[in-house]
Amino acid sequence: MSVTGKLWNLLSENKSEPLLKRLLEVRDLVSEKDVQAFMKDTTTLHDPYGLKDMRKAVDRIKEATNTGEKIIIFGDYDVDGISGAAILVHTLERFGANVSYRLPHRVDDGYGLTDDYIEEFHKIGVGLVITVDCGISCKPQIDLAAKYGIEVIITDHHTLPADFPYNAYAILHPLQEDCSYEFPHLSGAGMALKLASALLKDRLSKEEYEREVDELCDFACLGTVADLVPLKGENRVIVKKGLRGIQLGRWPGIQAIKEVAKIDMNAGEWNADVIGYGLGPRINAAGRISEASYALQALLGKKDPDKFAAKLEKLNEQRKEMTYKALGELNDLIETMPPDKKIIIANSKDWHTGIIGLLAGKTAERHKKPVIIMEDRGNELVGSSRSPKFFSMIEALTEVGDLLESFGGHRQAAGFTIKKKHLKDFTKKIEKIAEDKLNITQLKQSLDIDTMTSLAELDWSALEDIKSLAPFGVGNKKPRFLLKDVEARNVYCIGADRQHLRFDAFQEEDLPEGGKSSRGIQVIGFNMGDYARDLYDGRKINLVAHLDKNTWNGDTFLQLRLVDFEI
Repeated sequence: MSVTGKLWNLLSENKSEPLLKRLLEVRDLVSEKDVQAFMKDTTTLHDPYGLKDMRKAVDRIKEATNTGEKIIIFGDYDVDGISGAAILVHTLERFGANVSYRLPHRVDDGYGLTDDYIEEFHKIGVGLVITVDCGISCKPQIDLAAKYGIEVIITDHHTLPADFPYNAYAILHPLQEDCSYEFPHLSGAGMALKLASALLKDRLSKEEYEREVDELCDFACLGTVADLVPLKGENRVIVKKGLRGIQLGRWPGIQAIKEVAKIDMNAGEWNADVIGYGLGPRINAAGRISEASYALQALLGKKDPDKFAAKLEKLNEQRKEMTYKALGELNDLIETMPPDKKIIIANSKDWHTGIIGLLAGKTAERHKKPVIIMEDRGNELVGSSRSPKFFSMIEALTEVGDLLESFGGHRQAAGFTIKKKHLKDFTKKIEKIAEDKLNITQLKQSLDIDTMTSLAELDWSALEDIKSLAPFGVGNKKPRFLLKDVEARNVYCIGADRQHLRFDAFQEEDLPEGGKSSRGIQVIGFNMGDYARDLYDGRKINLVAHLDKNTWNGDTFLQLRLVDFEI
């Protein structure tokens, strides 16, 4: 059995086609047209005017710019909202607009527009508000703004609410009724990019337009990766363009964050992980436990970006310490819960709102169950939820929406606020929903494997084929391979605490002229040292791994990065 206890799901049992073709097929890329669109580096972005209300939004912004009307960019406090806000602030300032910005405080304000912000905008004479990564669920605030004569342009990508904000001046959302935009999976920053590109398209030559939109992809790719939207179609184009720009250091603010994070994109291989594990957490840290505006000021890079980047680094260290402590407390609590529970629900007054999403995400990944984590604020709780793909958190929250003060989000990630007096009923109903909709097979941890292969097939050419599929992320995972009847040799553990498993894998192959040959490759299993007890020299196993390369003492060689194995 698998040493991690996971169910292996082999996506392709085809052994006759070339490796790259098999990898493309499991990504539903079969036709020559789809393959070329996926693989080609120069694929262009879609026309922004394909979005409903885009012309209306652009004309209104032009009018405000020409008359000096006060414009507010209102973003969210996460990477997606912050990077999207940076796109629009840069673009509107470029054309001389009278623009400022606001980002809500996660604890004091919560998600989205609030009545207090609308009152402030009315008081200071704001005529136009443009939302980024929020707004679609803010009908009462949109209505209040309309009452004061403030017009609101919404750019958002979250699930459409039943209470639709019809009083908004313009709504840019690819899933709204009568919108025929050809790619519906953009992030909040991606939507901001579309609005910026529409503004630029009307004012610049074709060459200038393409260059400046390309540069804005550096910001858009931050939100696209961090918000875990599928890296397919237009998102893939945004991320490829953006990663190139981040490597080049085109924006001082992003470059400053790169430097404090000690990210060297000129050394070795790099991918979207540069954002997921490097830039993203630092930008997010500001909005999680402090002021999101620190991150936006760093990205805008207009005044001492190094200072703001250093601030983000410090906040990220604090965030990691808080998360580590809270995760230990949460894991102890989960140990007391019945193991057959189909959803994990927990709360504590000691878990900061800014990290409950991280706690929910890490716990859902570990237990492969839906998870709801809440900060207890006395009479009220603020919750964050994460779920595997087979369970929709936003649908579950919608079913109990009458108990919630507010909620919103996506299928696999959503947030809400609830009065404590409703917590008991909420918990009972959510557990019933999970009980009715989930079965034991779904809750059994599974591991998707792209295809079966052999050591003979996993050569340097195969590595180049794999690299051609990058960037990897949601909707385009780094390929996993199944290798059968592999012999483990030279098994030992490495690392300061001997936490990593290391061995050589050998596999026999038939020679064309008859007879057999044995081929070997080094295997590394990070944080899998405990599984060394299941191996001994000569033991035959089936293993699942990624193909990578490693450089050691000046030598570069192919290596398998172990994911799982079975005896």
